[in-house]
Parts: sequence; C-alpha cells; structure tokens
Amino acid sequence: MGEDYEKLFSNSLEDLQSYVMSRDPLLLLSFVSYYFLTAPEGQDREITEREPVLQFHAEFLQGLLLQHNEESYGDGLITTTEERDEIRDLLR
Repeated sequence: MGEDYEKLFSNSLEDLQSYVMSRDPLLLLSFVSYYFLTAPEGQDREITEREPVLQFHAEFLQGLLLQHNEESYGDGLITTTEERDEIRDLLR
C-alpha cells in the first residue's frame, strides 16, 4: 500500500514540476495567491470548500519555483478555467 502512494506522489510531483516549468514563475505564484488564498472577510475556505488550496500549498509551490533560475521557466500564463483547475488539482 505504501509503495502505491509513493508512486502516486512521485507521478504527481513530476506532473506539477512539468506544469510549473512551462509557466512564468512570478505570475504563477501571484495567480495562486490571489485566486486560491484570498476570500471575502468572514469566509473561511477550510470550512466552505471541500479541498481548498491552503497557505502550505502556495509555500510548497514557492519552494519548487526557487529550485531553478528564472531563465529555466517558460512564459506561459493561466488564461482559462481549465488551466486554473489544473494547477489547483496539481497542488492538492
């Protein structure tokens, strides 16, 4: 059972790293922070959403981004709801 989760984690991490490398790192982190970490006053995403992207997800993403120099990244932007959903799913 543990081996299955290890393989799942490795595959998910590879998918996330591939996605991250194709994007502009500053815009990606800004997007994640704005769209996934902000909420109206008095609303708690941990209570109102089933599987929210939380602060530690953004910090994990930041750690991945800091592993490479800026020239290593692509310049892709997140422009569709499908792309938004993809990064949200990869982070969770």
